Order: sequence, then structure tokens, then C-alpha cells
Amino acid sequence: MLKYGKEIAIGFLPVLLVFLVFLKVNIVPLLLVAALGGILFYAVRARGNVAPAGGKRRLPARSSVQLTFDEIGGQERAKQELTEALDFW
Repeated sequence: MLKYGKEIAIGFLPVLLVFLVFLKVNIVPLLLVAALGGILFYAVRARGNVAPAGGKRRLPARSSVQLTFDEIGGQERAKQELTEALDFW
């Protein structure tokens, strides 16, 4: 039943709008709010902050690799800055 939700909404919304027009309800604010909500939803979804329909967003697994300062070569300045930051904290 859930896989037909989109089709049901596509069929139900126009009928609802026609019914509201029949009742002499101003539907322009509803359409503007729906358009703004759709734009915001797709903008947030484009950034990757919203899971797709069904909630099956998978984050890549991170491996926890323990590195020491000796294993990082050629980054003397970065190591010095990091050491100073850790000492300050």
C-alpha cells in the first residue's frame, strides 16, 4: 500500500483543490505555501541532508585508523601547530 502513496497523493491533491474552489476557498495561499515547501525540500535534499523516500540513506563506513606523529611525514609545521593547539586546550 505504501508504494502507491505517491500515486494516491497525485490523484487526491487535484480533487481536493477543485473541491476547495467549489467551496469558494482561496487556494492561492495554499499553492504558494506548497510551492515554497517543495522548493525548500528539494534544496535541502540536494545538499544531502534529507534521506530519500523510505529512509534508506546510508553513510559510508569510516575506519578508525590510529596514526602517530612519527607516521606523518613531511608535515612538521602542521604537527607543530597541532601540538600547540593541544597544549593550549
